[in-house]
Amino acid sequence: MNFDIMTGKVRSALQQAQALAARYDHQTITDLHLLAALLEDTQGLAPSLIRNAGTDPQTVMTRTAEKISGLPKVTGSGAGQAQVERSVVKVMDLAERLAKKAGDSVITIERVLQALAAADGAASKVLQETGPSAQDLEQAIQ
Repeated sequence: MNFDIMTGKVRSALQQAQALAARYDHQTITDLHLLAALLEDTQGLAPSLIRNAGTDPQTVMTRTAEKISGLPKVTGSGAGQAQVERSVVKVMDLAERLAKKAGDSVITIERVLQALAAADGAASKVLQETGPSAQDLEQAIQ
């Protein structure tokens, strides 16, 4: 992941995902934590794009929270700092490719959300179950 080409909001979302993982006693930061971090800012761009794609962002957040609560917890002396799961790296790599394809020089929240929907991960499955597809989000971005 190249932090130099991420907007401040994207870096903040990654930090929030890390905080969520810690709050839930998770050893890894997953794409679900990243999706939840994007959705927690109810006035932010991600909920707005999901709404514009025809889905209630609260529905997506509720399902995401259910999935997160089912992830394994680690407490006690074995609990250390959460590590970034490969799914997050894949999402961020895809977001970078989507940004370049769109002619953007930086990775934005829009591209991260689009990558979460398009990548083959738990967050993508949540988005598929609740409504917005990668194509729906692409149209909402336009």
